[in-house]
Amino acid sequence: MRIRQIASGSNSEMKAKAQGTWLTVSEIGFQLGFEFPQSFSRLFKSRTNVTPLFYRRSQN
Repeated sequence: MRIRQIASGSNSEMKAKAQGTWLTVSEIGFQLGFEFPQSFSRLFKSRTNVTPLFYRRSQN
C-alpha cells in the first residue's frame, strides 16, 4: 500500500527525502516502502527527469 501511495501521490515526499537527508538513495527507497532501491530511482527519474542523486547534488 505504501508504494501505491508514493506512486499515486505527489513528488514532494520523494524530493524532500532526497534533498533533506544524509541517507543513501537505497535507504530512502527502503524507507518509502520500496523493496528494491532501483524501483525508487526509476520512479523518481520518471517523475523529475533526473536521478535522486543528481537532484540532491543540484539542490546543495
